[in-house]
Amino acid sequence: MSILKTLSTSPKQAMDFVNLLPGYVWWKLYDEAHSIELMNTAAATVCGFSDPHVCLEEQITDSNLPCRASEFSEQLIVEDNKALEEPESLRLVNVICFADNDWRVTYGHKKVVRDHAGEPVGVIGHLHNLTDCTFLSNAFNLLHRDLRYDENLSQASYHIVNQYKASSLTPRESECAFYVLRGQSNREISEKLHISIKTVEVHYQHIKSKLDCRFRSQVIEKLLNLECLQQIPASLL
Repeated sequence: MSILKTLSTSPKQAMDFVNLLPGYVWWKLYDEAHSIELMNTAAATVCGFSDPHVCLEEQITDSNLPCRASEFSEQLIVEDNKALEEPESLRLVNVICFADNDWRVTYGHKKVVRDHAGEPVGVIGHLHNLTDCTFLSNAFNLLHRDLRYDENLSQASYHIVNQYKASSLTPRESECAFYVLRGQSNREISEKLHISIKTVEVHYQHIKSKLDCRFRSQVIEKLLNLECLQQIPASLL
């Protein structure tokens, strides 16, 4: 089954439509290879293709893209599967190296397409290139800090969440935990969140209690085990 058939549209109609949309758009199938069924011209170009119709003529997957994003294919497939868990869409911030060694920070969504029986057929992705220098700098700083946990990390994908899902932390506690995980002191967190140190200390005590931890190192280890490293509280963006 394909997304084209599910949506009862022809390749030409679909291509004309996705090329009207800003940013990078692609359709991927939930087949064994997570094949890319369609992409707009902008997505094809940034990935290194001269013709977006290549997906209609060859089997294109994340792993055989003609750019360094192919090195990140396993994580991109993880994203596709996580989209299945979202009632609406999966929100993402990615730091990826595209064609011509062009590093880009992108923000967007992945939305699951289902057939008439409710079974997942594929996922539609829509990303925007973030050219704001401040955000770009912050994203690369984030990636640099996260290297302490994975020396092989070169590209990254972060899921945008309202609060850390695998814990009972509130949105504000999730913000504090985000910075604790990245080695920030309570004073540094207070400056970043524009709240008093005493308020941060209260939030931090709640975090320790909810995660059943006594020390900061235990909090960090627990947050890592809960996969919070790959999540960004939406209120921080």
